Amino acid sequence: MFLSTAPASLDGVLDVGDGFPTVPPAFRLAYLGRSAYRQPNEIRAMKRILLLALSLPLLSGGLLAADDLAAKFATPPPAARPWVYWFWINGNISKTGITADLEAMKRVGIGGVLWMEVSGMAWAPDGPVTPASPQWHECLQWAVRECERLGLEFDLTLDFGYGSGGPHITPELSMQKLYWSEMEIEGGQKVDTALPKPVVEKKLSAWLRPGAALSPKVVEQIEKTDSYRDVAVVAIPAPASPQARAFRIPEIERKDGTGFGLPRNLKAVTPPPGSLTPKEQVVDLTGRLGADGRLTWDAPPGKWLVLRCGHASNFKMTRPCPQLAVGLECDRLAKEGIETHYDGFLKKIFTDAGPAAGKALNYVHIDSWEAGGQNWTATFPAEFRARRGYDLRPWLPVLSGRVIESVELSERFLWDMRNTVSEMIRDNYARRLRELAQSHRIKLSIEAYGHLCIDNLEYAGVSDLPISEFWARGDRPFPDLLAGRGGYATSSKAMASAAHTYGRPIIGAEAFTSDRGWRDHPFLLKAMGDWAFCQGVNRMIFHLYAHQPYDHMVPGLTHRKWGEHIHRFNTWWNFSGPWMDYLARCQHLLQQGQFVADVVFCFGEGAPLNVDDMTLAMPPGYDLDFCSAEMVWQMSVKDGRVVLPSGASYHYLRLPDTDRMTLPLARKVKELAEAGARVIGGPRPKGTPGLTDYQRADAELEQIAAALWDNNRLVAGNTLAEVFAQDKLPPDFEGQGWRYLHRRDGDTDIYFVASDRPERVAVACSFRVAGKRPALWQPETGRITPVSVFEEAGGLTRIPLLLEPCGSVFVVFRPGAAAADRVVSVTLNGEEWLRSNEPAPKPATAVNATNTFTMVAWANPSADTALPRETIAGSAARLPRNDAVYPPPGHEVWGNADAGAGFAVGRNGVGVHEHGASYFSTSLAYAAPLTNWVHVAVVYREATPALYLEGKLVRTGLKSPRTVHPGVGVAHQRQVSPFVGELSGLRVFDRALAEPEIAALAKSPPTASAKEALGAFDFGRNLVWQSGNYAIKTANGQTRRFSVALPPPRTIAGAWEVSFDPKWGGPAKPVRFENLTDWSQHADTAIRYYSGTAAYRTTFPSPAAADASHRLFLDLGAVEVMARVKLNGKDCGIAWKPPYLVDITDAVRAGDNELEISVVNLWINRMIGDEQLPLDAKWKDFETLLEWPEWFNNGTPRPSGRHTFSSCRHYTKDSPLVPSGLLGPVAILTARTIE
Repeated sequence: MFLSTAPASLDGVLDVGDGFPTVPPAFRLAYLGRSAYRQPNEIRAMKRILLLALSLPLLSGGLLAADDLAAKFATPPPAARPWVYWFWINGNISKTGITADLEAMKRVGIGGVLWMEVSGMAWAPDGPVTPASPQWHECLQWAVRECERLGLEFDLTLDFGYGSGGPHITPELSMQKLYWSEMEIEGGQKVDTALPKPVVEKKLSAWLRPGAALSPKVVEQIEKTDSYRDVAVVAIPAPASPQARAFRIPEIERKDGTGFGLPRNLKAVTPPPGSLTPKEQVVDLTGRLGADGRLTWDAPPGKWLVLRCGHASNFKMTRPCPQLAVGLECDRLAKEGIETHYDGFLKKIFTDAGPAAGKALNYVHIDSWEAGGQNWTATFPAEFRARRGYDLRPWLPVLSGRVIESVELSERFLWDMRNTVSEMIRDNYARRLRELAQSHRIKLSIEAYGHLCIDNLEYAGVSDLPISEFWARGDRPFPDLLAGRGGYATSSKAMASAAHTYGRPIIGAEAFTSDRGWRDHPFLLKAMGDWAFCQGVNRMIFHLYAHQPYDHMVPGLTHRKWGEHIHRFNTWWNFSGPWMDYLARCQHLLQQGQFVADVVFCFGEGAPLNVDDMTLAMPPGYDLDFCSAEMVWQMSVKDGRVVLPSGASYHYLRLPDTDRMTLPLARKVKELAEAGARVIGGPRPKGTPGLTDYQRADAELEQIAAALWDNNRLVAGNTLAEVFAQDKLPPDFEGQGWRYLHRRDGDTDIYFVASDRPERVAVACSFRVAGKRPALWQPETGRITPVSVFEEAGGLTRIPLLLEPCGSVFVVFRPGAAAADRVVSVTLNGEEWLRSNEPAPKPATAVNATNTFTMVAWANPSADTALPRETIAGSAARLPRNDAVYPPPGHEVWGNADAGAGFAVGRNGVGVHEHGASYFSTSLAYAAPLTNWVHVAVVYREATPALYLEGKLVRTGLKSPRTVHPGVGVAHQRQVSPFVGELSGLRVFDRALAEPEIAALAKSPPTASAKEALGAFDFGRNLVWQSGNYAIKTANGQTRRFSVALPPPRTIAGAWEVSFDPKWGGPAKPVRFENLTDWSQHADTAIRYYSGTAAYRTTFPSPAAADASHRLFLDLGAVEVMARVKLNGKDCGIAWKPPYLVDITDAVRAGDNELEISVVNLWINRMIGDEQLPLDAKWKDFETLLEWPEWFNNGTPRPSGRHTFSSCRHYTKDSPLVPSGLLGPVAILTARTIE
């Protein structure tokens, strides 16, 4: 629910008949746009929906016995608290601001900070504190000491900006790259010639504010230092033909160790004749190159191509940093690189922290890598030989794209090259930093991905705290997850997998990274946060909290346009405590025990293995971990399960989707299979991937492949769904598309279940647990209630659950047999409403069809959808669509030539969209007003879509260039935003239905339920929602009958006195509202453009208090965006999400009651109002403030009359205002407890 002080949530249980909640709109609490607006018919229905807190003697009621897990769930410990990315902006720092920031964090329930200081092109102007100056160090240590005082954790990013370097890194200690020059010479003579030195371009790309320049120290180092060092000189016979001379290995830049993505084109290439050089014809001339760069050589006859190879800085610079902190990035492949950075920056910070190091200052952090890759260092040849067992010099021409021996052997060398780069970054950079930090008792956190050539899972395994990220983007009311390459949507699953397999208990996430301005608030973000929890995240780290050093600058500094602006100057900051408590309770339970998954997927070997590529379509209701190859080497088998030293265990080991496998991995797979592990094979291996002793290795690999693949020792050729069905392994969870995550702590099973639906939804859920007693643990309130209605059968426990809009609950199973007095059925007025053996609903099942198929659904949209022009190119990926069926990524589910089809339905029409590799098209768009239930059919015939509404053809779209698959029921790894509105009857057919068949389907609209309201029962806290005659039957055959008659709700009518804050442009005196209205529609601009908190006050009469069995609830109706209720001076709590319902029983009194409802909206309207006024500062663009204005520096009144001042102007004078205020209606609902 919603309350900081309420005793319980409304999340609970309900029979849903056939498994799909076909409830008429009149009885839904639908979230429309950003508000839970109730239409008049819904208000009438609410008058019939009466709350009854039911404590039946037949039920095992009351709170569970207190224990440590439950106690810490009610009051989460500091380790469970969410963190923030705390960004200091370009030297704008103050001790008073530091203290105010940290105290504000502590007050609302933040548990720690991940510190970073940034600056660059568009950040705020320079502040008074110079980076790395004595004053700066004093401020940083002040922050650490304040964290220690307040009990907050401090994670220090290892540098300014996102990297690790600065002015203390000289070119020879910076990131290195292999360069080469080529020179053709005529043989058959003595050669004495100067070889051209490879060109090393000094392209300096620094992010600096307008008018700023690199520091003289850095410029001098770069200009005066020649970082080039020769590595080798080799000669090969010059190719004879122009085609052979021009040929290069395709995508060499992705294969030479500098890239971070897998090659896009994996097809075998046939080089032209004469382009291959036998290895024995490669001549090593390194010893014949003089110090002056001259080559002396008795060249054999023929034309020769001489390559002079050397390494030098690639001149990648730190960013985004304050000007004086900008410098070169340190060498990642040599320990000397990070050691120099440690000596030049980190060591003083760690040492000055004193006893706080390892306590408050608990972590040092490596951020996701954005500076690009490197593939050389001075020690690389020696390390390569030590790791790979052979000399790389004869193979150096391959790094220029030439082919040595054959394409296959050259590719093997490149695989070894990339693998060596990956291992050296892991060992010489990340692992060495961890060692240095551990000497101060400080741990390491890593966002273990980015633009570098490394196995991301192994990289994460070095850290003590793997951290992922997910982005909240788009223009729809609820934010969309930024998916695809660069969005790192898959990083949460990957980093969680690394934590599970390497034994790290905490999985962080850079949460809600955004450019949505000030539009979001806790309810809009909740479903996305719950998605991250279901990916395995158990520590949210909000992106971001910008340090606020200036109390006269509100809403203050920002990280350009990026981030959710979660800080003390946000309007709703002081209302955010209940949300922080919700997150902390979730995180506490999600940090317990071990993650439960059926499959562990060894994603691959070598490098780069990037989180963006880590996907595996799982059937609904099953989960997996990804793992690195080095973790497979540590696996054992126990009772048929694959087990890791971390304690993680799995039913199945899934092998990589590649026909290459190293011999150590193959040997281990054979060992596991022989020990009884269920191993799901990928393609039969054709050979090892590297050059090391490859002929012998390939021969042994062939023997292993024959023993395993050819003799059916592995599960091969079947889909995961077929494997699970064959093994009779039911889903771990079923719940009609609800998300889940399962952990096990000893003999306790913990399921987190979450809905992304913006309305209340009831589903009969199934859990793969038996012989235990379930209880509902409500993370919004901390309340724990035994489940009274459940059934066990076939190793499963079925429980009917009711979740509120974007609701969630923990279902916790503990030892204990099913009670004989558990409820098995409930009837109301003679009609069965609830039964415990309700089967779990089955989601729409995918069909195996291409190019010709049909998708149908009933839809009642409550939002518009984007209707771009029809095209089979372009992209609709980031448009505000209202997807009824999200088009699955065809390239991730099927292949690069495939696309998944889906459709979106809005109040303005229907769009059909297709999704494949670099392809997100709108193949059909049809505009039409859709204001009620409508039957939609999308029929593909030979890859061409046609749209039918109410059984009639209305439009034919464009033929797809891809192989198209229907998206209904397809499992994929993309996060999908909820459909805004109602859906029913979603189905898919593996053929094109004829128009009469579609018309027949359109004749059966969703029917009104016989039940008067959704959720008559809520056994989550033993609530009955309706008056009537009840009969409750228990498992021991007893039946209890009783009747309940409740008084109708009382609407609080009449005028309200509303007080605004004049500081933010509100009226100076209270305003009388005859009716509850939206501020943004008010005639008075002081109210229309107001942002902040306003207090609504009224007085209402209440009769003499009834007996103790009665309870009263205040229903606020629609709220934009959060509210705090006080009654007769007593704080009754904060309502932060729908339904906005507050228990006022203990505050109400007989006679007149004084009600105060404080409502807070967003900053948007005030900022738009300020844009109606003249500018009073100099701006380059909306996020680049060129200088601090004079009035700001002098602390004098603003000449423009503006109220807000921020370093990013997200809105213009023409931007749309957003609904604000208490919209109601406000009513008092009576409930009664039966003893």
